[in-house]
Amino acid sequence: MRRLHAALVLVVGDDRVREVSRFEPGQGALQALLALAVKGGGDTDFTPLLEEADRHRPDLTVLLTDLQGPAHHRPQGGVLWAVPPAFAHAVAPFGRKLVLR
Repeated sequence: MRRLHAALVLVVGDDRVREVSRFEPGQGALQALLALAVKGGGDTDFTPLLEEADRHRPDLTVLLTDLQGPAHHRPQGGVLWAVPPAFAHAVAPFGRKLVLR
């Protein structure tokens, strides 16, 4: 964020959008982002999350997920699905998949 002077919009949700936070470029943004308490719980529907992300016109949408749920909206920009190793064989509906190790 600092090097590219890029802002970050974080959309947190599961079956719906629960929280939207915007982080401006700068040194304090990463600390604020790391301090967020985000928990999963299943029943994910990526559609409302992707629609909300798209409203912010991002260059790239990154989803931290297990890929377990429908995605009926494809954002305008690129999409990267970041998944834990246990879900390395899950199929992304579109975009690219990155397995976190």
